[in-house]
Amino acid sequence: MTLKDFKEMINRTLFCAISNKDAFYSGVLVKKSEGKLVMVATDNKVIGFAIKDVGDGFPDFDKVVVTPNIFKKIAKRKRDTSLFSISVSEGKIYFHIGSAIICTELQPSNFPRLSPNADDFLKRFPSPFSFAVERLQFFEALGMVSAITDLQPLRVYFFLSNGLLSLQTFDGEDTAKVEVPCNYSGESIEFLLSSKYVTEIIEHIDSMRITIRIDGNHKVAIIPEPEQDYYFLLAQMKRNTNTNKEEKQT
Repeated sequence: MTLKDFKEMINRTLFCAISNKDAFYSGVLVKKSEGKLVMVATDNKVIGFAIKDVGDGFPDFDKVVVTPNIFKKIAKRKRDTSLFSISVSEGKIYFHIGSAIICTELQPSNFPRLSPNADDFLKRFPSPFSFAVERLQFFEALGMVSAITDLQPLRVYFFLSNGLLSLQTFDGEDTAKVEVPCNYSGESIEFLLSSKYVTEIIEHIDSMRITIRIDGNHKVAIIPEPEQDYYFLLAQMKRNTNTNKEEKQT
């Protein structure tokens, strides 16, 4: 693979990682098997996956955890066309960039127990609730409903019905509602997500349309489809049952 390919994987995942070295887990999981290189990063709110088919250009290795800072250094390298490979040996990981080598020690394996396998997540979160929206329309709608409140974390309700996604948020007596067309044709459902995390995810997706899947229990969103070479998992937020304004909305 080239350095450009690996830098793209970094861009897809690193924003999800915790940079604080004192956090319980603050690294990025890396693994290579069956010709695929996988990177996974999480801050316990959103999980970012990047998967790249790299063939047999360098040896397979089991799941290891690496400090996010090393990936920041690699992302600053300029020679995108340089050949890139990875090797792991005796508690260290080596990033080969052309004739240069960046080496760092592996982090303790206290990373969450996640399967870096897209097929595993498809089995874990089977769902009939899947819809697609235009990326720019979705991004602008999130910005509009987010503008009325300074509450943190910002909670946005997603009301999904035939052909329409309605985004709503509340701040005291103020209510914002923006509707976005989508290709959904199932039963009406609603779910609650953090505007901050959804916005960050959208900023790291370059496709014109975004597919979102909701698991059968309405607890986890998958953005976009796991069949692609990158995707994100985002847990729903807990409802604030003390907010009468929210309880009255349908």
